[in-house]
Amino acid sequence: MFSKIKQKLFASDKNWMEQLRPIIKDYKDGGNQSLTSQEVERLALIIRLKIDLEEGNISKKDLEIVINHGSTYH
Repeated sequence: MFSKIKQKLFASDKNWMEQLRPIIKDYKDGGNQSLTSQEVERLALIIRLKIDLEEGNISKKDLEIVINHGSTYH
């Protein structure tokens, strides 16, 4: 099952980036500088945690703790 999902994700790279651009722009807070690797990692963690929140895997309090203090898991 994951193989089909992975193929679909790779085939739709353009659509993903178009959807991510506003999120990246918002994260940059209007800046034009490229994100560093650490900033990309932090943004990816925030996105992952928001998905976990949406799917009911974590609470809003858990999300706030990680955003404010860092993750204890990856």
